[in-house]
Amino acid sequence: MSNHGAIPSGRVVTFYRSVATMMGAGVPFFAIFEFLAREPEDPEIGFASQRIAQNLVRGQALHQAVSSERALFDPVSVKMLEIGYRSGKLCLILERLASQKESNWEMAAKIRSQLTYPLGIAVLTLVGVMLIPPLVLADLLEQVVALTSEPPLLTRWLLSFSSLVGSPVALGLLALLVMGGIWVVNQGHGQRLFELYEKSLWSIPVVGDFWKTVVSYRFLGMFALTYDCGLPITQCAILSAAATGSPTAELKGPAIKNSLIEGLGVRQALESADFLPQMALESVEVGEQSGTLPFLMERAAELLKAEVTSRMEMVTKFVEPMVLFCLGAFVAIFALGCLLPIIRLAETL
Repeated sequence: MSNHGAIPSGRVVTFYRSVATMMGAGVPFFAIFEFLAREPEDPEIGFASQRIAQNLVRGQALHQAVSSERALFDPVSVKMLEIGYRSGKLCLILERLASQKESNWEMAAKIRSQLTYPLGIAVLTLVGVMLIPPLVLADLLEQVVALTSEPPLLTRWLLSFSSLVGSPVALGLLALLVMGGIWVVNQGHGQRLFELYEKSLWSIPVVGDFWKTVVSYRFLGMFALTYDCGLPITQCAILSAAATGSPTAELKGPAIKNSLIEGLGVRQALESADFLPQMALESVEVGEQSGTLPFLMERAAELLKAEVTSRMEMVTKFVEPMVLFCLGAFVAIFALGCLLPIIRLAETL
């Protein structure tokens, strides 16, 4: 029985770090997962650890025992464990996987923290736009319009908008939209929708560049890890592309592998994939020529990680004044909608 339930990323990182630490201390695999099953930070982790321990008792190797627990071990991690098992570097690979998971989690947490505030302001602004007209200004506008023979066009538009937003049909559609969003999240369809439309992100001017930077950071980090552990370079390309979290980049993995098989250098093979920035490609070329490819790939990944953080801070600083500007424009439109008929009424007296 496998478990496909969602486990918080922070708990997964702690799980990997615990397994790597106990394994480095010489604790047998069975004892590690028995302990994690008795003292879990998350119930789902406890159940998964118990199933893994049972598989180990049956004589399965570690990569076989964890292969069905996709909530904790993705296919790339399972493949890495298998290679570690066959090469005798399982402890090293598990430690590096724990560090990789931790780095990715820190990056995701930083992105979420940077986006929470501007997105919160944007949501509150949208709620205000939807609720203020029908609940606050509709009666005032109707009273003002009743005193004028021909209300201004802007005022008539605002009244129509208020009637539309406050209608049972609009409220019903809004309720259905909210319930549909909650259902999609609870059923785990969000990831599938992302995979379906992820390719369109690459063509959006600003968002596409940012997403390519994130994908490049993940790709280089995993490539350096797998290459440093002694994997064949063609296998590094496949595993690294699959570890990016981008279906589009994952599809480029076989093309990179074929380019390497045909005899192209690492830089030329990665350049043909057309998603790594020039800085990263230059680092790869220098590393390939000097024999320090994994080291320079890691340095390039760190630089891209810093660039992602910097861009997120810039987005935060840009979104906040833009939202405030939109809110101010919204208030100004409604103020004009109320004042124009009053001014016109005063001119007729």
